[in-house]
Amino acid sequence: MSFENKVFLAGAKYGYFADPRYTNRVEVYDGTSNSWTSLSLSNKREVGGAGAAGDYVFFAGGTGRDDISGPVYIYRTVDIFNSVTGSRIVNQLSKARGTISVGAAGTQILFAGGWYWDITYTILETDRVDIYDVSTSTWSTATLSEKRQNMAVATVGDLVIFAGGLNSNIGLVKNVDIYNTTSKT
Repeated sequence: MSFENKVFLAGAKYGYFADPRYTNRVEVYDGTSNSWTSLSLSNKREVGGAGAAGDYVFFAGGTGRDDISGPVYIYRTVDIFNSVTGSRIVNQLSKARGTISVGAAGTQILFAGGWYWDITYTILETDRVDIYDVSTSTWSTATLSEKRQNMAVATVGDLVIFAGGLNSNIGLVKNVDIYNTTSKT
């Protein structure tokens, strides 16, 4: 995640495919001072989606586990870092998921779609959109026109556009959802 003069590299899955490990490290490169610092996510995980709004950098959802022998979890955790001070607060998405499409405009950042698994570990897509307003520190939700993951995201003025994607049950999705951050529609 690149923001102003800094690059934030957060979380990861590494090691053998059959026995992966996860990290909670956040490496921050400051282009102005040509220096590196380290921060930490609240969970060891492969991040589901990342974005920036206001002075904040967000790392949301994802999958991971705390130790090599434990189960793999899907998280609803959102680690929110102040890009100036490096301080972190932790919040929660309304639904745990991975492969989240993220877009920001004005004071709002949107975490749209993605996948989760049911009790039998079947992967299912969601139409959930979590919206965080950095000016009021409040959350709200909306829904996409179709459940899906892997959407393209673009921002034009106060519009955040989510296009295409994949739904495991129906295949590729052609829908385009446009969210207006000014009118909140």
